[in-house]
Parts: sequence; C-alpha cells; structure tokens
Amino acid sequence: MSSRTGYNNATANPSSGYSGIQEHSGMLHSFLEHATVLVFPLVFGLNLHWASSRLYELELLWLMALAIPLGVVGGDLVSNRSLGGGHLRF
Repeated sequence: MSSRTGYNNATANPSSGYSGIQEHSGMLHSFLEHATVLVFPLVFGLNLHWASSRLYELELLWLMALAIPLGVVGGDLVSNRSLGGGHLRF
C-alpha cells in the first residue's frame, strides 16, 4: 500500500470517529453535552474561588503556583495516554 492511498483513506470521511463509523448523538446525549459545556465554567470558577480563598486563609496560597503546572502535566499524561499519544515520553 502506498502512503498516498493511506492518506486518502484517512481523509475520506472527516466526520467519522476513530473506528471509521459515523456516530450520531441521541437527544439525551446531546443535551448532556451542551449542559456540561455551559455548566463547567461556572462550577470551575466557584471551585477555584473557594479553594483559593481557603488557601489564602491558611497562608498557603503559594501552593497554587505549584499545583497548576503539575495539574497541566498530569492532565497531559492522563488524557493522551488513553488515546495512544502524548507529548511526554518516558
């Protein structure tokens, strides 16, 4: 198989999933996706405010400077390992 044929097969149907099968969301699934997109920023902001105010009271606010980069690196490892990729290699 030539590399060009493989490229054509990979780009033939851009809306297909990883398995090559088109997936259509049902009404409940679509509603849950949209609700999550709308509610997440509110919940994230409230949690960040609560956590930072509690850390400020305990005079441990400096921990956020350590936790944010570790969270980004940890999130990269977790999300990309399940997809078979990843930026960080060990």
